[in-house]
Amino acid sequence: MMKKYYSVLLAIAPFTFLFAQPSVFNYESNLSEYDNLVYDVALNEDSPGSNGFSFVLENVSINTKYSDFSCGLFRGKFISYSARKIGALDRKDRHTNEPFTKLFCSDVTENWNIERPLLFSYLLNKNENLGGVAFSEDEKTLYFTKSIKEDTRKFQLFKATADEKRPGKWKDINGVHFNNRQYSIEDPFLSPDGTMLFFASNMPGSIGGYDIYQASVGKDGSLGEVKSVRGNINTIEDEKFPRTSADGKYLYFSSKGHENNGGFDLFMTRRTTQGYSSVVNLGNTVNTEKDEIAFFPAEENIGFITSNREGGLGGYDIYKVREFHPELLQKLNGQVIDAKTNEPLSEAYLHIIDADGVEIKQLKTDNDGKFNMPIKAFDVYTITCEKSCFNSETIRLETNNKKSVLQLQMKLEKEIIEVETVEMIVKTDKKYLKADNIQFDYNSAEITSEAQSILNTIYQTLIEQPEIRLELNAHTDSQGDFDYNLKLSQRRANSAMLYLLAKGIDQSRLNAFGKGESEPLIDCELCTESQHETNRRIEFLIIESN
Repeated sequence: MMKKYYSVLLAIAPFTFLFAQPSVFNYESNLSEYDNLVYDVALNEDSPGSNGFSFVLENVSINTKYSDFSCGLFRGKFISYSARKIGALDRKDRHTNEPFTKLFCSDVTENWNIERPLLFSYLLNKNENLGGVAFSEDEKTLYFTKSIKEDTRKFQLFKATADEKRPGKWKDINGVHFNNRQYSIEDPFLSPDGTMLFFASNMPGSIGGYDIYQASVGKDGSLGEVKSVRGNINTIEDEKFPRTSADGKYLYFSSKGHENNGGFDLFMTRRTTQGYSSVVNLGNTVNTEKDEIAFFPAEENIGFITSNREGGLGGYDIYKVREFHPELLQKLNGQVIDAKTNEPLSEAYLHIIDADGVEIKQLKTDNDGKFNMPIKAFDVYTITCEKSCFNSETIRLETNNKKSVLQLQMKLEKEIIEVETVEMIVKTDKKYLKADNIQFDYNSAEITSEAQSILNTIYQTLIEQPEIRLELNAHTDSQGDFDYNLKLSQRRANSAMLYLLAKGIDQSRLNAFGKGESEPLIDCELCTESQHETNRRIEFLIIESN
């Protein structure tokens, strides 16, 4: 199978808030349901900075004149780390001129309002900067970061276990095996299924300053080898704050690289079998010339980010973000044609594979070689097209949101099959083509797939030697009635001749005769099955050769 991979840019209007788990899309739905969709959000191709998203931001009530950062949720509480001052003797970090950051937990009220920040843990909050945290799904394991004393800008990663005898307390606090005071490890995030720990680091081997890395989590909680995330996420600039969607298909992160508005911007990317690809800026309705970082999802259409944009209360503030537009579907219109003649190819079969390698749809082209289906933006698809007697073709589609309809054309090339010719045997009484014996099922004249292969060698010989004319003589075994066998053999001879005629051999070059059981190769009274099989045959006699 020949495969070609290239990107085709697609588009749709903004869809359900991507920070939450993507909604399930029923590919088996009738396409006509989508013909009547109203694209009530205009697509503005002249403003690529918006990328079709429309976010609304709201400054949360727990922000202070110091830097505040969002982290996540734990037991229904909102977790953040903040430089807020909680005592007259709070020590300051000389690099920020603010108090050391500490972990806080806050109440979550109606409409995701955040109130009453309290220290998360007196055991963890000491005289260092505390940074991002991550929790296991059962909330019994905590990963957290804290700065080293020698340089409060460098963080190390630690793991702790909930103390079941003392609720709210943590025990078995240990650093991870890849900690090193020569570099910083920040922004941990544990995948929803608990099998992968993501984080940012400027460790040796990074492409830029900070890259995003991952380490597998074993069933016993042990961390595996540290690897850079696959795909095109990391750049020569900084990438930080990795987070995944609830289903693990999408990865969200902040980056100073890629195409952005300045500083750190928020991006998303789709997980595929080849890593993370199709990096998308979440647009200038959320990103600014300042830094947008530390995103995490709360529920569908609600999430939280951190930014030092103009208008905030402190260095960094936490914002609640909303996205109101429903998911709208784009239509993919395609056609399959012959690569040489440009003629449309009907009854070509298309297999639509999603980014996880799962076939989500099968299509068949109509009489004009056309097909169509609804498709989503910011996703990756692999489309394989197959048709009998043609080479298959595979393309890779990476979608964006610049257009509402994609026109796609696939070209298939005729399959070239190399077929051997057969030897001509000359004897005193006859000339014939030495082909393998064509076997028929008992009481049948149907050409089997094995018989087709043999007849293809006969066809190739006739093409290369156009002077040859053949007499196809079909023979049966001696089982059954003599007259019936004669008719059966004629049907078999006709089937073989019709196969060659259908491939283009002229009628004047072929004759077909049924001999029945009159000319056995093995004359036997009580024949074995092997002897019967030998007698059932077609002979290709040469009746004229110049």
